[in-house]
Amino acid sequence: MSKSTLSTDGSFRRSALLLVLLVGVIYSASLRAGFHYDDFHSIVRNPHLSLTHLTAFFVDPGLFSVNPESAMYRPLLLTTYALNRLISAGDAWSYHLINVILHAASTIVVCRLLRLLGSSFGISVLAAVLFAVHPINSEAVAYVSSRSELLASLGILLFCCLVLTSSQKGRTGLMAIGCLAAAIASKAVAIVSPLLALLGLAHAGRLKADRRSLQVIILSGVLLLGYLLIVQNLVSRAFVDAPVRGLSSQMATQLKALGYYLWLMVMPVHLSVEHQFAVSRDFELVVGVAAACVGSLLVLGWRARYIWRWGSAWWFVCLLPTAAVPLIVLVNEHRLYGASVGVMALIACVLGGQTDRRRMADGWIAVYTISLAILTIQRVDVWHSERSVWQDAAIKAPASL
Repeated sequence: MSKSTLSTDGSFRRSALLLVLLVGVIYSASLRAGFHYDDFHSIVRNPHLSLTHLTAFFVDPGLFSVNPESAMYRPLLLTTYALNRLISAGDAWSYHLINVILHAASTIVVCRLLRLLGSSFGISVLAAVLFAVHPINSEAVAYVSSRSELLASLGILLFCCLVLTSSQKGRTGLMAIGCLAAAIASKAVAIVSPLLALLGLAHAGRLKADRRSLQVIILSGVLLLGYLLIVQNLVSRAFVDAPVRGLSSQMATQLKALGYYLWLMVMPVHLSVEHQFAVSRDFELVVGVAAACVGSLLVLGWRARYIWRWGSAWWFVCLLPTAAVPLIVLVNEHRLYGASVGVMALIACVLGGQTDRRRMADGWIAVYTISLAILTIQRVDVWHSERSVWQDAAIKAPASL
């Protein structure tokens, strides 16, 4: 191993430690928070959260909640909840601690993934820092029930990293399949993992040459077919038997939602657990404007070089599942958790690419990062209790139910 490789490995370990410390400081207050709305039916009042039901978690979606109509297939998520109940019974601190640990782990993997995609060490670390401190991710971390998003995103990120390195190590492919299985056992959004891995291979210029990685992706597709067979009743209910809204309304609403999500990423100053967001019954003007914004991002990303194409495509693909499936809640901040990786890479590329104005760029990076961190600390404080989070929502969305 060369001296430069040793130096890079050492720098990565130091950066990983700093990322963990950064996440710990920003989210330390969440350890004193309680449970919130969906937590009560899926955790607090759920009698099934015991390791004695461990095998049943993997065959019975009804164990997800005390409410039969809220059945979901998330066995790994339920397993972590059962471990939390074993540790702290009805106290919420251990649940929040695991969420913070998962977020810290994801920030490290984000840095690693961007390095594998060819980004410089500085850009990769900056993107991971932005991912760690951006307030759009605060709901996923501070709200226990959003752990499904944390687990699924971590599994997706690890899967993509392992696919990119599967040609170098013999067992890496099996580890990748294991990470995908863990992700899909946490939340169905992980179904886009093979497509995200293909994006990574294409960006690295290895789509045609790397047969072993392609074999891993094909195996992952077989795994996902098996998953769809397990949850076919839930899928049928969502799309055929009892859809929440019609296809045209769903498409129009989610086109508008994609534009709204872009706005929240750029201006994360009006965040709320409940956004004042209405269903679009037709392709109205606001839907057209949102579609134009999203389309512009994708076109610019496709025409651009380096990480821009990958980042914009990653953001869009990650949001496809929630855009396709009609859900009762129209928009949620925690849905942006995995997708935000692509946007953070784009922002880091812009901020860190000003090599001709290095001092000015460093100043802007510091101001921007500190501002995001302060906003996140404020959001964590809002998530302190059920009362505080809904008081904040009532102010920001007075017309909402």
